[in-house]
Amino acid sequence: MENASHPSEDFLTHYPSQNVEEAYTKIVPRLGNYEWLWKVLRLRAQKSGYLPNKLHAFFVRFHNRAKPYFVTQTRDGLFYVGDVHETLPCGLAVF
Repeated sequence: MENASHPSEDFLTHYPSQNVEEAYTKIVPRLGNYEWLWKVLRLRAQKSGYLPNKLHAFFVRFHNRAKPYFVTQTRDGLFYVGDVHETLPCGLAVF
């Protein structure tokens, strides 16, 4: 049986840290602060138990169009960059 590499090792081989840092540097000017959105969505999600998609779609109209990206942290402590238009990254920010 061949020695399979761990997925993170494969990722680091294809995406050296300098490339990740370069990509992050390019995206920093387009990062917005959407804590207000997460607070509103969390309040509604507590009642329903899921991400309120209609409310998300409504509030996305009010975001800063020049800064559609955000950095936030999951409950597990993982930091990630997301796009405010996409529901999956927003759901991770809310829950």
